[in-house]
Amino acid sequence: MGRFITPPFPKHKGVDDIMIKKEEMEKYLFTLPSLIVVVSFLSLFSYIIYMSMMNMNPFSSELVFVGLKNYIWIFTEDMLFPKSFKLTILWVFINLTLQFILGFFVALTVKNLTSNRYSRFSRFRNVITTLILIPSMTAPIAVGIYFRIILNTEFGPLNFYLQKLGIPAISWLGNSSIALYSVMLTSLWSGTPLVFLLCLAGLLVLPKSPYEAAKIDGATPLQVLFYITLPLMKPIFLTIILLRFVDVSKVFDKIFVLTGGGPGTSTEILTMHTYFTFFKNLEFSKGAAIGVLLTVAVTGMVGIILWFMRRSESE
Repeated sequence: MGRFITPPFPKHKGVDDIMIKKEEMEKYLFTLPSLIVVVSFLSLFSYIIYMSMMNMNPFSSELVFVGLKNYIWIFTEDMLFPKSFKLTILWVFINLTLQFILGFFVALTVKNLTSNRYSRFSRFRNVITTLILIPSMTAPIAVGIYFRIILNTEFGPLNFYLQKLGIPAISWLGNSSIALYSVMLTSLWSGTPLVFLLCLAGLLVLPKSPYEAAKIDGATPLQVLFYITLPLMKPIFLTIILLRFVDVSKVFDKIFVLTGGGPGTSTEILTMHTYFTFFKNLEFSKGAAIGVLLTVAVTGMVGIILWFMRRSESE
């Protein structure tokens, strides 16, 4: 008696087509949220560009197209724009430099203290990391209020301890020559922990073989730092610079709470200047033009940083 062989099931092309279409639909659905964000941003930015080319009067419903007149006004008649631009460059450069240096060396210290499992600090790595990250988890408005109390000339704790040491009270936020640097303390305090976290994550995943070879060759700690650690951390450094540049260049809340752009215009960076032009002077079109220029400048710098990142990946 012969064996009964079950014939193979025929392939149904219709079912395969349905599965392929389902997978394609899933791809589109996953990209839909990002597409909505991009379209929303482009729509809003397009409207701001439209505003910047009009002469919008808050007391009149009539719109007059003026083309690039508002942009020409910024570069020829706006007396505060050059100063705000210089203050913004100074703000971004000092903040990025100090946050990067402090964050990296704090991360390097924590890594060296806790990487050895026999070290007394190894079991406290998570606790130390959490404590360092607390400032970055604080709301920017709250950070501004804290430092407004700390830096208060009359009853602030900083001046209190300085006077105990025989140093006269300093007007941290009322002196136009040091007000910007005093506000930088808030950005440094809340931004450095993020740099620390990214640097620590990068240091912990670096390959061990170069360090073992350097130890056998008798390399000094400085040689290990400059010839092994820093080159290996370059891609992570560029990512940190990108993220912190975007965050630092759009700061508004801390300066608004601490000084409001003063004293005078000593802390009026471009974000503050845009706010004053738009909401206080009620020059909507000119404020929109300043905002467009700021967005284009930040986007251009982001493009340059991304170009460096792609170049470092190809090396």
